[in-house]
Amino acid sequence: NEIKIKVAEPPKEVDAPADLLTPPGIVGVFSEWAEENARRPQPQFSVQAAIAFACTVLGRRYVTDQRNWPSLYLLNIGKSASGKEHAKWAIENALDACGLGHLIGPASYTSDSGLLSSLYHQPSHITVIDEFGKVLEDASVKNGSRAASTMRALMEVWGRCDGTLRPQGYSTFGMSKRDIEELQQRTIRNPALTLLAMTTPESFFDTVGAAAARDGFLNRFLIVESEIGRQPSRSIVPSPVPEDIVEWAARVRDKDQLADPDTNPNLEPTPEIIPINSEAVYLFDQYELECLDLMNKYERAGMAEML
Repeated sequence: NEIKIKVAEPPKEVDAPADLLTPPGIVGVFSEWAEENARRPQPQFSVQAAIAFACTVLGRRYVTDQRNWPSLYLLNIGKSASGKEHAKWAIENALDACGLGHLIGPASYTSDSGLLSSLYHQPSHITVIDEFGKVLEDASVKNGSRAASTMRALMEVWGRCDGTLRPQGYSTFGMSKRDIEELQQRTIRNPALTLLAMTTPESFFDTVGAAAARDGFLNRFLIVESEIGRQPSRSIVPSPVPEDIVEWAARVRDKDQLADPDTNPNLEPTPEIIPINSEAVYLFDQYELECLDLMNKYERAGMAEML
């Protein structure tokens, strides 16, 4: 009998500008290392993971002169068995290698109060949420009030990097004076939450609707949908986290702080201010004008908020 041997097709090329896949600096070093250790290569997701790692390391410690903080929300969309889960492994292994495992947050949040509690104990951390489409689905159903409150809390945290996150007004009947005072003091100054979420196209696009664009939820994310579909895994020789990454993390965090930005939520951090040069400011201004024109153009379609 003739035996047919299947040969795996080469990975599909990513249709993206080359400079986006080979970023400079430590982001480039991290993404290259992540790709080398990926059983299913996903260069776009490796860049997303590198950005999330850098944001976590810099959280609450740096800010631009325009009050931009480093925390970001990122979303990776890819088919099952396409390799999107590798980003979680890369980020957590790198943080552990840098001695920053305490910046790894929970896998998800069960409610808005759960999110607040997590940030109170870890005012600077990263969470990597798998099956994010399921979270969106739970928040969209009629009786999914808890999931919906979590989504609203995530939106609020995103906008509080340069402010203070305060608890909701819960009932204090039956509570002791001490418990009431403790509840009132549960505020987080300049919360630094970096979120990397993963989902499949089917789960995401079947769940997300116009409301997510109008209420500002989607436009808080840097979204990447991979064109690389399902692919067979490859054999790799695991390599340790590069010393360049470990040294960079130690160097950028070796700053005098009045209070530990990683553990003290009540005291305002004293971040290092990074100036934005005039050439970059000009580009930002031009892009804002372009976005305003597009908002006016697509307002009737209900898409102005996305822009």
